[in-house]
Amino acid sequence: MGHLRLPNNKTASFAQRVVQATNALIADYGPTIAFTRLAGIPVAIPQSILQAFRAMSATERKLALTRLCSDGRTPLRLLQTLFLFRKVAEGDDRAIFDATVDRLLDGWRKTAELFTAVLKWTNAAYAHDSDWVALSAADRLALVWTHADRLTGFLLEMQFDTERITRDFAANHRQATVHQRLHLDPGYHDAAANPDTIGPDCLLFHGLGYVLDGDTADSVLSSAHLASARDLLTMEAEGTRVTSVWLFANRECANNDLSSFFVLRPKGLPTLDASPAAVSQTIDSLLRELETDSTSSTAWIGVLGLGNPALAPSDRERLLAVLENVDLRRFVERDADDMFLCRLVVDCWSRLGDRDSYPKIVVRLERLAAHLALQHQGVVSTTMSGSLNSAAHRDLSQLVEAAALSARAADGPESFSRLGDALVRLAAAWPNAAPLFRVILSNVMVREPTALSKELWKSLLVMRTY
Repeated sequence: MGHLRLPNNKTASFAQRVVQATNALIADYGPTIAFTRLAGIPVAIPQSILQAFRAMSATERKLALTRLCSDGRTPLRLLQTLFLFRKVAEGDDRAIFDATVDRLLDGWRKTAELFTAVLKWTNAAYAHDSDWVALSAADRLALVWTHADRLTGFLLEMQFDTERITRDFAANHRQATVHQRLHLDPGYHDAAANPDTIGPDCLLFHGLGYVLDGDTADSVLSSAHLASARDLLTMEAEGTRVTSVWLFANRECANNDLSSFFVLRPKGLPTLDASPAAVSQTIDSLLRELETDSTSSTAWIGVLGLGNPALAPSDRERLLAVLENVDLRRFVERDADDMFLCRLVVDCWSRLGDRDSYPKIVVRLERLAAHLALQHQGVVSTTMSGSLNSAAHRDLSQLVEAAALSARAADGPESFSRLGDALVRLAAAWPNAAPLFRVILSNVMVREPTALSKELWKSLLVMRTY
């Protein structure tokens, strides 16, 4: 926070605090350093920086912009620089702008994949920091984005093997504790800039919306740049290029306390329509399919994907109506491998529902457990090591994950109490798996703080009678 100079003012909005931080940075270091410090956050460059650049002489301003364009390495830094350039540059500096767009688009696949991998890794790593957890959602987002941008810039500057380190960061997320996985933080998880919902295509799409600032793409970008952007924002499907599905997430309905640019969409990108109207139409078609067939895996995956980080209120009500009538057993009856989809449906319900949703979810899980008990005859071994390919163990693992998700709407100790209650009821519905449920519950108690795990004692004592 000291690097960003964000004041600890709990009465001001994040945007107001960014303005205060900008003024302090300009006073101490000048507008160029102020820009580089704040450019790692996906928010609009404050007016005070733009005014300071406009106040420079033409020669000084061109020199500063040229240096920023040449020094920019990360995708976010380049997008911020292009926005700054459009706001303060003279008309005869167009060649510098075009060269920067070339760098952005030509290297996008490698640099953006690295950046988003580092972003997600940083997000997972910070979750283990108690000081970070205590901050507001907007402050946490700002720190994660800033750290990821600076680390990516360092890695690119050192010219490491980009593909290898991208794989390394993608594979090395620290395992979350049960407590962290039970903790549902709507302000963060439902944020438009939630790192877990950001991919290279999403970053470019909304980043271009920010750079264009309401202008149409063909009035700002060359035909070659438009063609490159189209390739990066589309995907191959049955021999043709179609708009990337991840551009249809309704971020405009998400929490945006950060005031990020992820609620902005570019206009006029040729052969690509991911406008708010198209987004609404896409979600509507998926919901219609679920209203007709609540076991449609493609529709569920589509809604769950595009419902991150948020759904419009009317769409949310329609989805909750579908969930009220869902029967998880039907997924497994139709396809034995759809236990994972059952877990996703419970995840969706726990996020979109309220405190009254928990008992309804657990009843569905009890029925599912009873169905699995009939499907997997015999006692389920308490030793999962070496038997992860066992169908019973795989299904039970997904069932336990779903039970944990069902407990997330509660806070702190109550979420653990709910988890214990859910596992007791699942063990009763699947008696041959009760010994393994006891082992899982005991392991949770050992690994979590006593203040939280003590909520599970009653459940463990009850389960020992099975």
